[in-house]
Amino acid sequence: FKYSEVVNGEIVFKFDSLGKPLDYGQRVSISDGVHLTTAVLNISAIPINISASINTQDPNCPLIVNVISDVLSIPLRQEILNIDMDQPERLSEVTVKILQQPSQGVLFSEDLDENTDLFSFTLFMEGRITYTLNDKFDQNTSDSFVLQFSLGHGQSYPVTIPVCINPLPYPILTHIGTLIVQIIGENDLTPDILQANERHRLDANYDELVFELVSTPQYGLILEKGNDMSVTSLTSFTQADINSNRVFYLNKRHNKQSNLTDGFHVRLRNQYYQLDEIYPVVITVKATELEIVNTGFTIIEGGKQNITSDKLFATAPEGHSITFYVGEHPIDGE
Repeated sequence: FKYSEVVNGEIVFKFDSLGKPLDYGQRVSISDGVHLTTAVLNISAIPINISASINTQDPNCPLIVNVISDVLSIPLRQEILNIDMDQPERLSEVTVKILQQPSQGVLFSEDLDENTDLFSFTLFMEGRITYTLNDKFDQNTSDSFVLQFSLGHGQSYPVTIPVCINPLPYPILTHIGTLIVQIIGENDLTPDILQANERHRLDANYDELVFELVSTPQYGLILEKGNDMSVTSLTSFTQADINSNRVFYLNKRHNKQSNLTDGFHVRLRNQYYQLDEIYPVVITVKATELEIVNTGFTIIEGGKQNITSDKLFATAPEGHSITFYVGEHPIDGE
Protein backbone atom coordinates (compact mmCIF):
# COMPACT_ATOMS: atom_id res chain seq x y z
CA PHE A 1 0.00 0.00 0.00
CA LYS A 2 1.05 3.58 -0.49
CA TYR A 3 2.30 5.81 2.26
CA SER A 4 -0.31 8.36 1.25
CA GLU A 5 -2.96 5.81 2.19
CA VAL A 6 -1.36 5.57 5.60
CA VAL A 7 -1.41 9.35 5.94
CA ASN A 8 -5.07 9.43 4.95
CA GLY A 9 -5.95 6.65 7.44
CA GLU A 10 -7.07 4.33 4.69
CA ILE A 11 -5.09 1.32 5.90
CA VAL A 12 -6.74 -0.76 8.64
CA PHE A 13 -5.14 -3.48 10.77
CA LYS A 14 -7.68 -6.11 11.68
CA PHE A 15 -6.89 -8.40 14.62
CA ASP A 16 -8.88 -11.42 13.47
CA SER A 17 -6.93 -14.33 14.96
CA LEU A 18 -7.88 -14.92 18.59
CA GLY A 19 -5.02 -17.38 18.95
CA LYS A 20 -2.24 -14.84 18.52
CA PRO A 21 -0.36 -13.37 21.47
CA LEU A 22 -1.57 -9.97 22.61
CA ASP A 23 1.86 -8.44 22.01
CA TYR A 24 3.85 -9.22 18.88
CA GLY A 25 5.86 -7.56 16.06
CA GLN A 26 4.63 -7.13 12.50
CA ARG A 27 7.51 -6.81 9.99
CA VAL A 28 6.91 -4.39 7.10
CA SER A 29 9.06 -3.32 4.11
CA ILE A 30 9.13 0.29 2.89
CA SER A 31 10.32 1.18 -0.62
CA ASP A 32 10.36 4.39 -2.70
CA GLY A 33 11.25 2.43 -5.85
CA VAL A 34 14.97 2.93 -5.37
CA HIS A 35 15.64 2.33 -1.72
CA LEU A 36 14.24 -0.50 0.45
CA THR A 37 14.17 -0.67 4.22
CA THR A 38 12.42 -2.84 6.75
CA ALA A 39 10.87 -2.09 10.11
CA VAL A 40 8.93 -3.88 12.85
CA LEU A 41 5.60 -2.53 14.00
CA ASN A 42 5.08 -3.38 17.68
CA ILE A 43 1.42 -4.29 18.08
CA SER A 44 -0.32 -4.59 21.44
CA ALA A 45 -3.88 -5.91 21.55
CA ILE A 46 -6.35 -5.25 24.35
CA PRO A 47 -8.35 -8.37 25.44
CA ILE A 48 -12.01 -8.40 24.49
CA ASN A 49 -14.12 -7.16 27.37
CA ILE A 50 -16.74 -9.76 28.29
CA SER A 51 -18.97 -9.99 31.35
CA ALA A 52 -21.82 -12.26 32.40
CA SER A 53 -24.54 -11.82 35.01
CA ILE A 54 -27.81 -13.49 35.96
CA ASN A 55 -30.73 -12.00 34.09
CA THR A 56 -33.94 -13.19 35.80
CA GLN A 57 -36.58 -11.64 38.03
CA ASP A 58 -35.41 -13.86 40.88
CA PRO A 59 -31.59 -13.99 40.85
CA ASN A 60 -31.72 -16.49 43.73
CA CYS A 61 -33.61 -19.02 41.59
CA PRO A 62 -32.75 -18.56 37.91
CA LEU A 63 -33.18 -22.33 37.50
CA ILE A 64 -36.06 -24.16 39.21
CA VAL A 65 -36.43 -27.93 39.19
CA ASN A 66 -39.97 -29.04 40.09
CA VAL A 67 -39.49 -32.66 41.04
CA ILE A 68 -43.25 -33.19 41.35
CA SER A 69 -43.56 -32.83 37.57
CA ASP A 70 -40.97 -35.61 37.11
CA VAL A 71 -38.92 -33.23 34.94
CA LEU A 72 -35.44 -33.76 36.36
CA SER A 73 -33.58 -32.12 33.45
CA ILE A 74 -33.80 -28.38 32.86
CA PRO A 75 -32.19 -26.83 29.75
CA LEU A 76 -29.86 -23.89 30.30
CA ARG A 77 -31.04 -21.06 28.07
CA GLN A 78 -29.53 -17.77 27.10
CA GLU A 79 -32.42 -15.92 28.73
CA ILE A 80 -31.13 -16.64 32.25
CA LEU A 81 -27.89 -14.75 31.56
CA ASN A 82 -26.93 -11.32 30.38
CA ILE A 83 -23.73 -11.44 28.29
CA ASP A 84 -22.11 -8.07 27.65
CA MET A 85 -19.08 -7.91 25.32
CA ASP A 86 -17.22 -5.54 23.01
CA GLN A 87 -18.17 -7.44 19.87
CA PRO A 88 -21.66 -8.86 20.45
CA GLU A 89 -21.79 -10.12 16.87
CA ARG A 90 -19.21 -12.72 17.89
CA LEU A 91 -21.35 -14.13 20.69
CA SER A 92 -21.58 -17.52 18.99
CA GLU A 93 -17.76 -17.79 19.25
CA VAL A 94 -17.81 -17.49 23.03
CA THR A 95 -16.52 -20.49 24.96
CA VAL A 96 -18.10 -21.55 28.26
CA LYS A 97 -16.00 -23.26 30.92
CA ILE A 98 -17.49 -25.17 33.83
CA LEU A 99 -15.44 -24.08 36.82
CA GLN A 100 -17.58 -25.98 39.32
CA GLN A 101 -20.08 -28.75 38.64
CA PRO A 102 -23.32 -28.83 40.67
CA SER A 103 -23.33 -31.10 43.73
CA GLN A 104 -26.92 -32.38 43.42
CA GLY A 105 -26.90 -32.82 39.66
CA VAL A 106 -24.76 -32.65 36.56
CA LEU A 107 -24.44 -30.41 33.50
CA PHE A 108 -24.89 -32.62 30.48
CA SER A 109 -25.19 -32.49 26.70
CA GLU A 110 -25.26 -35.22 24.10
CA ASP A 111 -22.97 -32.97 22.04
CA LEU A 112 -20.18 -33.11 24.62
CA ASP A 113 -17.64 -35.67 25.68
CA GLU A 114 -18.12 -36.97 29.20
CA ASN A 115 -14.95 -35.53 30.65
CA THR A 116 -14.98 -32.10 29.01
CA ASP A 117 -15.63 -28.92 30.94
CA LEU A 118 -15.70 -26.65 27.86
CA PHE A 119 -18.52 -26.05 25.43
CA SER A 120 -19.60 -23.50 22.86
CA PHE A 121 -22.05 -20.80 23.86
CA THR A 122 -24.03 -21.87 20.79
CA LEU A 123 -25.08 -25.00 22.70
CA PHE A 124 -26.15 -22.71 25.53
CA MET A 125 -28.15 -20.52 23.13
CA GLU A 126 -29.93 -23.55 21.64
CA GLY A 127 -30.81 -25.10 25.01
CA ARG A 128 -28.68 -28.17 24.40
CA ILE A 129 -26.95 -28.01 27.78
CA THR A 130 -29.10 -29.37 30.62
CA TYR A 131 -28.95 -29.44 34.37
CA THR A 132 -29.99 -32.97 35.38
CA LEU A 133 -30.90 -33.77 38.99
CA ASN A 134 -29.21 -36.85 40.44
CA ASP A 135 -32.14 -37.96 42.58
CA LYS A 136 -35.60 -37.08 43.84
CA PHE A 137 -35.79 -35.24 47.14
CA ASP A 138 -38.27 -35.11 50.00
CA GLN A 139 -36.77 -31.94 51.48
CA ASN A 140 -36.33 -28.45 50.07
CA THR A 141 -32.79 -28.12 48.80
CA SER A 142 -30.68 -26.00 46.51
CA ASP A 143 -27.71 -26.40 44.25
CA SER A 144 -25.39 -24.24 42.17
CA PHE A 145 -22.68 -24.36 39.57
CA VAL A 146 -20.05 -21.89 38.35
CA LEU A 147 -19.41 -20.88 34.73
CA GLN A 148 -16.88 -18.62 33.05
CA PHE A 149 -17.26 -17.11 29.57
CA SER A 150 -14.34 -16.27 27.31
CA LEU A 151 -13.49 -15.12 23.81
CA GLY A 152 -9.85 -14.99 22.82
CA HIS A 153 -7.94 -13.56 25.77
CA GLY A 154 -11.03 -11.95 27.24
CA GLN A 155 -12.61 -13.71 30.22
CA SER A 156 -15.61 -12.93 32.36
CA TYR A 157 -15.57 -13.14 36.11
CA PRO A 158 -16.89 -16.52 37.36
CA VAL A 159 -20.69 -16.56 37.49
CA THR A 160 -22.46 -18.67 40.13
CA ILE A 161 -25.85 -19.91 38.92
CA PRO A 162 -28.16 -21.05 41.77
CA VAL A 163 -30.64 -23.91 41.32
CA CYS A 164 -33.77 -24.21 43.45
CA ILE A 165 -35.13 -27.75 43.82
CA ASN A 166 -38.80 -28.11 44.74
CA PRO A 167 -39.12 -31.64 46.13
CA LEU A 168 -41.81 -34.29 45.86
CA PRO A 169 -44.72 -34.16 48.32
CA TYR A 170 -43.84 -36.26 51.36
CA PRO A 171 -46.57 -38.02 53.40
CA ILE A 172 -46.71 -37.25 57.11
CA LEU A 173 -49.04 -38.38 59.87
CA THR A 174 -50.20 -35.27 61.70
CA HIS A 175 -52.63 -36.80 64.21
CA ILE A 176 -53.58 -40.18 65.64
CA GLY A 177 -56.26 -40.67 68.29
CA THR A 178 -58.25 -43.35 70.09
CA LEU A 179 -61.53 -44.63 68.65
CA ILE A 180 -64.26 -45.29 71.20
CA VAL A 181 -67.00 -47.78 70.29
CA GLN A 182 -69.84 -49.35 72.25
CA ILE A 183 -70.08 -53.12 72.37
CA ILE A 184 -72.18 -54.41 69.47
CA GLY A 185 -71.74 -50.97 67.95
CA GLU A 186 -69.82 -49.05 65.32
CA ASN A 187 -68.08 -45.73 64.93
CA ASP A 188 -66.58 -43.80 62.00
CA LEU A 189 -62.88 -43.21 61.57
CA THR A 190 -62.66 -39.42 61.47
CA PRO A 191 -59.75 -36.95 61.11
CA ASP A 192 -59.73 -36.86 64.93
CA ILE A 193 -58.59 -40.50 64.79
CA LEU A 194 -56.34 -40.47 61.72
CA GLN A 195 -55.09 -37.39 59.91
CA ALA A 196 -52.37 -37.40 57.25
CA ASN A 197 -51.00 -34.59 55.13
CA GLU A 198 -48.31 -33.89 52.55
CA ARG A 199 -45.22 -31.81 53.15
CA HIS A 200 -44.14 -29.50 50.29
CA ARG A 201 -47.62 -29.29 48.75
CA LEU A 202 -49.98 -26.44 49.55
CA ASP A 203 -53.12 -28.50 48.90
CA ALA A 204 -52.64 -32.14 49.84
CA ASN A 205 -54.06 -34.73 47.48
CA TYR A 206 -56.06 -36.72 50.03
CA ASP A 207 -57.00 -39.35 47.45
CA GLU A 208 -53.29 -40.23 47.18
CA LEU A 209 -52.71 -40.46 50.95
CA VAL A 210 -53.30 -44.16 51.50
CA PHE A 211 -53.43 -46.07 54.80
CA GLU A 212 -52.59 -49.75 54.29
CA LEU A 213 -53.84 -52.16 56.94
CA VAL A 214 -50.85 -54.04 58.32
CA SER A 215 -52.94 -55.81 60.97
CA THR A 216 -56.71 -56.02 61.46
CA PRO A 217 -58.83 -55.67 64.62
CA GLN A 218 -59.34 -58.77 66.80
CA TYR A 219 -62.92 -58.08 67.80
CA GLY A 220 -64.26 -56.18 64.80
CA LEU A 221 -63.95 -55.18 61.17
CA ILE A 222 -62.78 -52.12 59.23
CA LEU A 223 -65.49 -51.47 56.66
CA GLU A 224 -66.37 -48.95 53.97
CA LYS A 225 -69.80 -47.52 53.23
CA GLY A 226 -70.55 -47.51 49.52
CA ASN A 227 -72.64 -44.94 47.70
CA ASP A 228 -75.27 -47.65 47.17
CA MET A 229 -75.40 -48.29 50.94
CA SER A 230 -73.30 -51.44 50.52
CA VAL A 231 -70.56 -52.31 53.00
CA THR A 232 -67.14 -53.61 51.97
CA SER A 233 -64.30 -55.02 54.05
CA LEU A 234 -61.09 -53.03 53.52
CA THR A 235 -57.37 -53.71 53.23
CA SER A 236 -56.59 -50.02 52.64
CA PHE A 237 -58.34 -46.66 52.65
CA THR A 238 -57.48 -43.04 51.91
CA GLN A 239 -57.55 -39.82 53.86
CA ALA A 240 -60.33 -38.73 51.51
CA ASP A 241 -62.37 -41.75 52.68
CA ILE A 242 -61.82 -40.72 56.30
CA ASN A 243 -62.71 -37.08 55.60
CA SER A 244 -65.96 -38.25 53.95
CA ASN A 245 -66.92 -40.58 56.86
CA ARG A 246 -66.84 -43.62 54.59
CA VAL A 247 -64.66 -45.80 56.83
CA PHE A 248 -65.91 -47.26 60.13
CA TYR A 249 -65.12 -49.90 62.73
CA LEU A 250 -67.80 -52.49 63.55
CA ASN A 251 -67.51 -54.34 66.85
CA LYS A 252 -68.65 -57.98 66.80
CA ARG A 253 -68.17 -58.99 70.42
CA HIS A 254 -71.43 -59.66 72.29
CA ASN A 255 -72.61 -59.98 75.84
CA LYS A 256 -69.61 -58.56 77.62
CA GLN A 257 -69.95 -56.51 80.72
CA SER A 258 -66.44 -55.08 80.82
CA ASN A 259 -64.46 -52.76 78.56
CA LEU A 260 -61.95 -54.23 76.14
CA THR A 261 -59.18 -52.87 73.94
CA ASP A 262 -58.98 -53.57 70.23
CA GLY A 263 -56.99 -51.97 67.46
CA PHE A 264 -55.21 -52.23 64.14
CA HIS A 265 -51.98 -51.05 62.51
CA VAL A 266 -51.51 -48.96 59.37
CA ARG A 267 -48.68 -47.87 57.12
CA LEU A 268 -48.89 -44.55 55.24
CA ARG A 269 -47.93 -43.86 51.63
CA ASN A 270 -48.65 -41.46 48.80
CA GLN A 271 -47.92 -41.54 45.08
CA TYR A 272 -44.19 -41.08 45.62
CA TYR A 273 -43.20 -42.45 49.02
CA GLN A 274 -44.13 -45.22 51.43
CA LEU A 275 -43.19 -44.62 55.06
CA ASP A 276 -41.43 -47.39 56.96
CA GLU A 277 -43.20 -46.54 60.22
CA ILE A 278 -46.16 -48.68 61.31
CA TYR A 279 -48.73 -46.75 63.32
CA PRO A 280 -51.05 -48.34 65.93
CA VAL A 281 -54.67 -47.21 66.13
CA VAL A 282 -56.19 -48.01 69.53
CA ILE A 283 -59.89 -48.82 69.84
CA THR A 284 -61.60 -48.81 73.21
CA VAL A 285 -64.73 -50.96 73.17
CA LYS A 286 -66.92 -49.90 76.06
CA ALA A 287 -69.27 -52.32 77.77
CA THR A 288 -72.95 -51.48 77.79
CA GLU A 289 -73.50 -49.95 81.19
CA LEU A 290 -77.02 -50.37 82.54
CA GLU A 291 -78.11 -48.61 85.71
CA ILE A 292 -81.14 -50.25 87.31
CA VAL A 293 -83.36 -48.31 89.73
CA ASN A 294 -85.65 -50.62 91.75
CA THR A 295 -87.85 -48.71 94.16
CA GLY A 296 -90.38 -51.48 94.84
CA PHE A 297 -94.08 -50.87 95.25
CA THR A 298 -97.07 -51.55 97.48
CA ILE A 299 -100.16 -53.45 96.27
CA ILE A 300 -103.54 -54.07 97.84
CA GLU A 301 -104.32 -57.70 98.54
CA GLY A 302 -106.14 -59.16 95.56
CA GLY A 303 -105.46 -55.98 93.56
CA LYS A 304 -103.33 -54.97 90.55
CA GLN A 305 -100.42 -52.56 90.27
CA ASN A 306 -98.92 -51.14 87.06
CA ILE A 307 -95.14 -51.36 86.99
CA THR A 308 -94.23 -47.85 85.87
CA SER A 309 -90.93 -46.03 85.41
CA ASP A 310 -91.08 -44.75 88.96
CA LYS A 311 -91.16 -48.35 90.16
CA LEU A 312 -88.57 -49.90 87.78
CA PHE A 313 -86.18 -47.78 85.75
CA ALA A 314 -82.96 -48.30 83.78
CA THR A 315 -80.53 -46.10 81.88
CA ALA A 316 -78.24 -47.12 79.00
CA PRO A 317 -75.90 -45.37 76.55
CA GLU A 318 -77.53 -43.32 73.85
CA GLY A 319 -78.84 -45.35 70.94
CA HIS A 320 -79.38 -48.54 72.96
CA SER A 321 -82.87 -49.92 73.67
CA ILE A 322 -83.63 -51.66 76.96
CA THR A 323 -85.55 -54.92 77.30
CA PHE A 324 -86.49 -56.43 80.66
CA TYR A 325 -86.55 -60.20 81.01
CA VAL A 326 -88.27 -61.91 83.95
CA GLY A 327 -85.53 -63.88 85.63
CA GLU A 328 -87.70 -65.26 88.41
CA HIS A 329 -91.49 -65.28 88.49
CA PRO A 330 -93.37 -64.08 91.58
CA ILE A 331 -94.66 -66.70 94.04
CA ASP A 332 -97.86 -64.97 95.14
CA GLY A 333 -98.68 -63.11 91.95
CA GLU A 334 -98.22 -63.07 88.18
